[in-house]
Amino acid sequence: MYRFIGALSVLALSTATLAQTSAPQPKAAAPTPAAASGATPAAKPDPAILNARLAAPLPGDQAAMKAHVLFLASDAMKGREAGSPEFDIAAQYVAAQFYAAGLRPGGDDAGYLQRVPLVSYKAADKGSFTWMPQSGAAQPLVFAADYVPAANGAKADTAVSAPIVFVGYGIDAPQYGQNDYAGVDVRGKIVAYFGGAPARFSGEERAFLDPAAPRPGPPKARGRSA
Repeated sequence: MYRFIGALSVLALSTATLAQTSAPQPKAAAPTPAAASGATPAAKPDPAILNARLAAPLPGDQAAMKAHVLFLASDAMKGREAGSPEFDIAAQYVAAQFYAAGLRPGGDDAGYLQRVPLVSYKAADKGSFTWMPQSGAAQPLVFAADYVPAANGAKADTAVSAPIVFVGYGIDAPQYGQNDYAGVDVRGKIVAYFGGAPARFSGEERAFLDPAAPRPGPPKARGRSA
C-alpha cells in the first residue's frame, strides 16, 4: 500500500508545537484516579463560548498558523490516520501551502508529494489473558469485556508473563502536577493504568498526556514488559 505522506510531516510538527506551547497553565492539585473515576462528568461547554474562543482575534502570523490547525485538526479530518482518504486530503492541503509559500517541489515526479510504502497489520485472533492472584486459582479474563489485545508488528506471536503494577493514569508530567510513576518500579512488569487523563485537564492536555496515544511513552522508557 502506498500513500502520499512526504509533505505532511513539516506542518504537522508545527501544529504539535503550537498545541503544546499554547496549552493553559496546569492547576496545582492533582486528584487521585479513584476520586476522579467516581466524579460527576463535567457539563459540556456552550458551543457559542467555544466558537468565540476559536474566533478571537490574533496577530497575523498566529492567525495563519491557527487556521491550519483548525482545518487539519477538525473532526471532518477524522484524525488523518495514515492510509486514509483524510490523510491524503491533509497531504494535498500541505502541498498547496508549500506552493503558496513559494517553496520549490522536491518530491516524486517533480511534485511536492513522495510515495512511501506503509505496512498494515492486525491481531489474528482474540488471544488469551489469565490473572494469577497471589493466592487462589488462576482467573481467565474475557475477551472484549476484560481485555483487548493489540497487534505486535515485530512478532507473529507474543507471550508475556510478569507481575502487574498499577500506575493510576500512567501520566508522567510533573509540569502539570501529575506524576503517576513517582515511587513505582515498573521494570520487567506489566503496567496497568486508567485510560485517558484526569477531568481537570483541557482537551489539548488530555490528548497530549493520554498514555494510550500512539507515541513512545514513559512505561517503555522505564523498562516495562507490556
